[in-house]
Amino acid sequence: MAVAVGGTAVATLVRWAVGQWVGEAPPFITFYPIAIAAALVGGTGPGVLATALGGLAADYFFIPPIGHFLRHSPGLLAEMGTFLTVSIAISIVGGRLRSAFYQSRLQATALESAANAILITDHQGVIQWVNPAFERLSGYSAAEALGQNPRVLKSDRHDQSFFKRMWETVTAGLVWHGEVVNKRKDGSLYTEEMTITPVKNPRGAVTRFIAVKQDVTERKQTEVEMAALRERLAADLAAMERLHEVSTRFARQDDLRTLLDAILQAAIAIVQAQKGYVQLPDPGSGELTIATHQGFDREFVEFFSHIGAGKVACGTAMETKQCVVVEDVTLSPLFLAEPRALQLKLAAGMRAVVCTPLLSRPGQLVGVLSVHFDAPHRPSDRDMRMLALLARQAADFIERTQAENALRAAKEELALANANLERKVQERTAKLREMVEELEGFSYSLVHDLRAPLRAMQSFSALAEEKCGSWPESLDYFNRIRTASIRLDQLITDALSYSTVVRQEVAVTPVEVGRLLRGILETYPNFQPSVAEIRVEFDALTVLGNEAALTQVLSNLLGNAVKFVAPGAKPRVRVWAQSRAPPDRRRVARIWVEDSGIGIPEEAHQRIFGMFQRMHRAEEYPGTGIGLAIVRKAVERMGGEIGLESELGKGSRFWIELATPEESGTAGKKNEAPAASG
Repeated sequence: MAVAVGGTAVATLVRWAVGQWVGEAPPFITFYPIAIAAALVGGTGPGVLATALGGLAADYFFIPPIGHFLRHSPGLLAEMGTFLTVSIAISIVGGRLRSAFYQSRLQATALESAANAILITDHQGVIQWVNPAFERLSGYSAAEALGQNPRVLKSDRHDQSFFKRMWETVTAGLVWHGEVVNKRKDGSLYTEEMTITPVKNPRGAVTRFIAVKQDVTERKQTEVEMAALRERLAADLAAMERLHEVSTRFARQDDLRTLLDAILQAAIAIVQAQKGYVQLPDPGSGELTIATHQGFDREFVEFFSHIGAGKVACGTAMETKQCVVVEDVTLSPLFLAEPRALQLKLAAGMRAVVCTPLLSRPGQLVGVLSVHFDAPHRPSDRDMRMLALLARQAADFIERTQAENALRAAKEELALANANLERKVQERTAKLREMVEELEGFSYSLVHDLRAPLRAMQSFSALAEEKCGSWPESLDYFNRIRTASIRLDQLITDALSYSTVVRQEVAVTPVEVGRLLRGILETYPNFQPSVAEIRVEFDALTVLGNEAALTQVLSNLLGNAVKFVAPGAKPRVRVWAQSRAPPDRRRVARIWVEDSGIGIPEEAHQRIFGMFQRMHRAEEYPGTGIGLAIVRKAVERMGGEIGLESELGKGSRFWIELATPEESGTAGKKNEAPAASG
């Protein structure tokens, strides 16, 4: 506003001065710049105001009164009309240019101040722009990065096929999202979560790529640490189960030798030792005598059955009543002073030993527990705590056998406590046994199916060596090797997916199936309209499930529906849902995936959900035979059921049933089950 008023005043003075100097000047020429400046600085409003003020100033100060020039100066009237028209147009355009400039500046400021690293490349991948966050993340300045290819960040942690799939995805106009391990300018590695979005021109051609990167190195490190913690917790659980097994035997009044065997086996397993023995003091000589051992020959047992106090490691533990750790027998004075003992240790393949005294509650020594390692070793604090617990159990049992009557009351109390523990262990054992049986079948079938691709790779490799002089033929052999290795890779991937579904806990929450299906259909190339006709006949459906597991289930079912069709036929798939209320159960939603494929014979309807079950040769329809097993297990882990209806040559209808939230139902076009597919 100030620019419009002040500028008009200045223009008026300039016009007056020019008129005084040259005698006469065009009345409006000095006001055009003022209209342009006001529009660019203040927008359309100030530009129009400057135009109006300029017109008034020119009319009253430089032109005869209106009535006079209407009669005698028609040219001046036309000039004023031109001035007003042009100035208003300039004001409107200038205002829009100002808005566009500030909007562009706002967007540029937002990109430059974003916490995530952002880079923009042309269609060939040449970097054209980076923000400051990219400089901080990669260590490269903007000047260093511009004109480079993002390959400058490559860490060689991913194979060529990884980047090939990434490039094929973005050049096809699709968004790529994933994790990449890259290398900074200083050579340090970092993990980033990256999203690459193609930018298309009005003709649909990709002209640029925008990559948004987030440093997730700390998160990945936390995941690694959590995995290590889970492993340690699993090891501690196994150790506690071993301790419980010893306690159970203790409660059943097993004989001394049986319990000592159990204690020794538990100690070796818990600390991951290779050999060990338990020594008890001889009442007559006072020397330590081996009562039970694992892994030693007779000569060794004979020598270490006559160990006096203060001799080698076990005699020192006997004398001091403290744990003795020898990390390397070849460097320990305890064994260097006893050449025969050192010779026997090395002959047995042992380099480290931990000797734990077995002390009764009054502090009397009743034995020594020794575990041995085949390499120099320093036990962890956890291992020492577990050995102390085992030593306490062993000492208690030995003391009890020496004073049976004094411990009878304690035994009855322990037996009562163990009854509850036994019940819990039996329940856990039943679950573990079922899992072990599944894993045994899985392992056998996995090994069986893995051997065929490996043999193909070996055989064709040998032929390739013999035929290396004939290049086309050798190339065919190498191609077969690659095909076999790809199948092996897919087999391993599916096997790991099945293992993950079996082992991991599945959190069940409300999941919107319609949104999930839309995401699947948009993501997978094989589900695009040009490849397959897929119809989803409901708009909204919420079930109780796990989003990741349900995504895997629906992706597998849709993938099979698209894959198993007659050669040359375009797949037609129909997805619909119905609501059911089974007796004594909450309401469930049954989701159907119906295809126009080759169908499944009736005798295969049950075994098709088993591991490695294939109805066709891999050359006809590629696959591993694990997909439906993964689907079945995932549905079961979500508390649901799965089934199918199919006839050979007439297509298939797979269904899954999942519970729905109390307040939710199915909302779709189909509420009743249609007739069986034909």
